[in-house]
Amino acid sequence: QAYESVSLYAKVPGFLKKQNHADGRPVDINDRVKKGDVLAVVDVPELESQLKRNTAAVKQALSRVTQMKARVNSAKADLLAVKAAVTRAEASEKSAAAWVRYRTLQHQRMKELFARTSIEERLVDESKEHLEASIESELSAKETITATKANVVASQAKIEQAQADVEEAEAEVDVAKAELEKVQVQVGYATIVAPFDGIITQRRFVPG
Repeated sequence: QAYESVSLYAKVPGFLKKQNHADGRPVDINDRVKKGDVLAVVDVPELESQLKRNTAAVKQALSRVTQMKARVNSAKADLLAVKAAVTRAEASEKSAAAWVRYRTLQHQRMKELFARTSIEERLVDESKEHLEASIESELSAKETITATKANVVASQAKIEQAQADVEEAEAEVDVAKAELEKVQVQVGYATIVAPFDGIITQRRFVPG
C-alpha cells in the first residue's frame, strides 16, 4: 500500500496527443516516474490558437502604449515651441511699444516746430503717419501674444489628452495580459505531470 496515491485527470477537454516516460518510452503500468515528469499531453488546438491571438493582442497593446507616449512627447515639444513663440511675441510687443513712444515724442516735436513755423506741414504729416504705423505694429504684436497664448492652452490640452490616451492604452495592456495569463493557465492544464515520485499503477487512456 503506497503512502501517497493520486488519480490524475485532464482539466481541459481534448484528445490525447502523447504519453511519454522520462526516457521517451510510453508511460505504462509499473513505470517509475519522477516528480514533474510529463505523463500525458492533451491536444487543445483551440486554446493554442487563442494563446497566439492573446499574445499578439498584448504586443499590439504594448505598441499602442509606445505610440501614445510618443504623442505625449510630441505634444510637450509643441508646447515648448509655442511658449517660445509667446516669448518672441512679447519681445516684439515691447519693441513696438518703444517705437510708439518714440514716434509720439517725435510727432509732438514736429507739431511744436510747425507751430513756430520752423518746418513745413508735410513733415508733421509724415511724423503722424509714422506714429500711426507704429501704433498698428503694437496692436498687431498684442494680437500675436493673445493668439500664441491661446495656442499654449491648446497645447496643454493636447498633452492632457495624450496622457489620458497613455493611461487608457496601459489599461488595455493589463486586460490583454490578464486574458493571456488565463489562456496560458488553461493550456498548462493540458499537460499532465507526476505530482511526486512514484509508480504508475493504473492507466485508463490511450493516445487519440
